[in-house]
Amino acid sequence: MGEELIREIIAAQRETNRWLRMLAWPALSEALRATLRTSEEMRVYRESDGRGLRDVGAAAGVSHTTVHNYWRRWARAGLVEPTGVEGRYRHLVDPADAGVEMQERERA
Repeated sequence: MGEELIREIIAAQRETNRWLRMLAWPALSEALRATLRTSEEMRVYRESDGRGLRDVGAAAGVSHTTVHNYWRRWARAGLVEPTGVEGRYRHLVDPADAGVEMQERERA
């Protein structure tokens, strides 16, 4: 393949990715609203930026076991992604950037 063709393919892929992100945004926002129902869940999700279990737990004010349990559930739902370091995850987007604010009401 020529260099020009490769550049065109990469440009087309980037354009496709922009459209896919735009189309997926409402579904992601809704999934976050449905999942992050307590202030604790919101804190842990926001702090999940690639650090380890204990660091995220300390920053969010919960145990590392709680962080582990949330990450396992959120990974199955596709709401966190692995960092490349085994056992560490990061959120897909800051909830505030997705229009999901801290909820005052705790889950009943």
